[in-house]
Amino acid sequence: MRDFVCPVCGMSVDPERTAWKTEYEGETYHFCSEACREKFLKKPKKYLKPRPVKRRRHSCCG
Repeated sequence: MRDFVCPVCGMSVDPERTAWKTEYEGETYHFCSEACREKFLKKPKKYLKPRPVKRRRHSCCG
């Protein structure tokens, strides 16, 4: 199963359970909340820019 992430806040989203989604330029985007969906609809290009991956150190790797 493909992992879906809210493009606004970065939370994991289950497309089978979320009520908030929208189509933009031929792609379907899923959101964690109506507030995130509304922010996306106002400025979609802002939220589609690549963001740096947040790396966390694990206790096993130092």
